[in-house]
This record gives sequence, structure tokens and C-alpha cells, in this order.
Amino acid sequence: MTDLAFHALAGKVHAASSAADLAFIFCNETHGLASYRQAALVGYFGARRTRLAAHSGLADIDANSPYALWLADVANHVRKPLDALPLKARVLALSPAMLPPALAAQWADWMPDHVWVMSLAGPDGRSRAALFLGRETPWPAEVDGDAPEYLLLQAAAMYGHAWWALTERRRSIGTMWSSLWERRAFRWTLCALPLALLIPIREYALVPAEVVSNRSQVISSPREGVIKRMVVKPNTPVEAGAVLAELDDSTLYNRQAVAQAALASTRVDLLQASQRAIETQAAKAELNIAEGKARERQVDVDALQREMG
Repeated sequence: MTDLAFHALAGKVHAASSAADLAFIFCNETHGLASYRQAALVGYFGARRTRLAAHSGLADIDANSPYALWLADVANHVRKPLDALPLKARVLALSPAMLPPALAAQWADWMPDHVWVMSLAGPDGRSRAALFLGRETPWPAEVDGDAPEYLLLQAAAMYGHAWWALTERRRSIGTMWSSLWERRAFRWTLCALPLALLIPIREYALVPAEVVSNRSQVISSPREGVIKRMVVKPNTPVEAGAVLAELDDSTLYNRQAVAQAALASTRVDLLQASQRAIETQAAKAELNIAEGKARERQVDVDALQREMG
């Protein structure tokens, strides 16, 4: 029965068309050969790119979860010991004592007591992935040909070659060139490429910009006020003496009205003081004061009239 399960498993591996399909089979279908509680596949995808590829019972995985990151660190730690094992028996009975203290401290949170790490090696003998199989019962220290674990070792060799074939095998440059040259469309494209390079290509870019004058001048008014109307439009050339803006003159009109009222009141006081000066000598002093105030109010009115133009 176990041999039939192995052949059925081999058929599924052979039919897999992607690395994701293979990873799912490794973690979930291997249970038909030997029992385990959890399985995890960690792939070696180059320098500093070790990551969790699949896990038993999970359709989707998060390679950045704490568990996945911890398992990737463990896989990096055991990679050299796995490559040092004989090619036909690359299985490592992993325990917390074999790990650095920082990794061993988290063992109880993520793993059962007994874990086998199986190397999935390519044709060159280098480990391309590590398959973690964990359970509560111990794994056998020695395996004979009749034990279910023996088929696990055979499956690991098959897994390694299949994983290498779908993830890392590359065709040679000559083979790729020959297959491309057989396509008529590729030959026409290759011939038309030099002509296409002669076509001018105009490129435009829209970027924010601000124009700043190198000879800026500050324009000010001799008196305060609110601009009523801009006579000159922006970016229009002007000459010296040209009117640029008109100020609101309502404030000046109000000030002129107040000054004229004060002047009228002062003139009435002046008239009354001149009449009193005929009767008494003391009133003549008041007449001089009234004349001074009248002149002062007249100066204010004249100044406002000149300012209004």
C-alpha cells in the first residue's frame, strides 16, 4: 500500500506545472507516506532570499510573519549541515540544542518536539529547499527498506530534482536563440529594429516651474490705502510715470469732510472771538488763538485737497 502511495505521489509531482503546485504537494501529499503533524517548505532562492514557500493546511502564506521569518533563519542555519550529509540520506534530526540560543528559545512556540529536515537538492548536490516535517513521536534513528520513512528519503530525492527543474533550471543561450530564430515574426522584428531606431522620438515632460526676476523692484505708494483697481495687467511693459493702480479714495473723502467741518466750526469761533475783542481787552488774546486754529484747519483742508489731486 505504501508503494502505491509513493507511485501516486510521483505521478502528482510529475504532473505539477508550477513551483506553487509542487510546494503544495510536498507539504500536504507527503502525509500518505509517513504521518506528521505539520510540514513546511523553505526555499533557498539565492543570497539572503530564503523564505517560506508553503505550509501544510494553508492555501496562502505570509512570508513576513514571525513564524515564517523564524523558520527561514532556521533553514539558513541548517543549510551547511544538510549539504554535508550523504546525498542519498540527506535528512537531519533537528533539535533545539542544534540551534543558536535566539532561535532555540522560540522552538516551543512554533515546532513539535521531533522534527526531520529533508534536503531537496538539485543535480549538482546543493540544497535548493528544506522540507520540515514535525510530529510528537520520535523519528527513527535508523531506516531500513521496509520502513515508511525510507520512502521519504526516496521522495526527497525526487522532490529536489522536480523543485530544481521548475525554479532554477535555465536554458542555454544557444538553445534560446535557436528557438527564437525559428519564429518568422522574430526574424522580421530583428530586421526592422535598426530602421525603428532611426525614427526620431520626441519626449515631453510637464514639471512645476516658477519664473523669478533677477532684477526685482519693490513698488510702494507714498500713502496708505486699499487698491481700488489695477490699471496695468500682469506681465505688461510699463514706462516711468505710468499709473499702475488706483487707490480707494473713500477714506480721503471722509477725512476731507471732517476737516472742512472742523474748519467751519473754527471760523464760527473766530467770528465770535472778533466780536468779543471789541468790548474787552482780554478777548483779544482769545482772538489770536482762534485765528491760529483757523489757519491750522485751513492747512489740513488744503493738504487733503492736494493729496486727492
